[in-house]
Amino acid sequence: MKKHVILVIILVILITGAIGFYLYKNGKLTGQKPEEGAPQTEENIVTKDGFSLKMPDGWTEVANPQGSLMTAVDANEVITDVNAQQLNFRSYFSVIPDNLGDKTKEQYYQEIKDSLKQAFPDVLFSREDTGVVDNKDTYFLEAEFNQEGVDFRVLLVINMGENDIWIISFNTLKSSWDNYKDVFYNTAKSFKVRQI
Repeated sequence: MKKHVILVIILVILITGAIGFYLYKNGKLTGQKPEEGAPQTEENIVTKDGFSLKMPDGWTEVANPQGSLMTAVDANEVITDVNAQQLNFRSYFSVIPDNLGDKTKEQYYQEIKDSLKQAFPDVLFSREDTGVVDNKDTYFLEAEFNQEGVDFRVLLVINMGENDIWIISFNTLKSSWDNYKDVFYNTAKSFKVRQI
């Protein structure tokens, strides 16, 4: 059951990113608004309940889809793809908390992959890697899929503590990947879990 909940959250974030930006762009934000005067340093570190990360230059925090603790878009991005323009899509990322429950880290990661395959049968996992972020095992999963005539490329960063999981979902157009790859990875590597 927990697998389905997290899949739904990830899918909501992947699918509704365009809607979130559309609402932001038109001043019709719904849901939780970004914190007023969110604590930031000169280095653009955003601190939230449970985590902090470095906000990329020129990015703006927007209302969060259900289940996400933070969502940000590149409001300065120029979209040339006609289908993406019709969706009002902008590159964005979201931070989602979860926990391992009774699964191992490997089982959790495999369930994420299996769920994405179910939701997007044509998904292509273009790169998989492991590493350490904030002294925690971290999986990096790059995937490509087409939705509503638009080719997307995403980076899922799954940061795993003893029981806590933090998923950062970075989303852009496949044609824009080279412009965002370093931004996404640098933002992911700046992620730190905070004790509340």
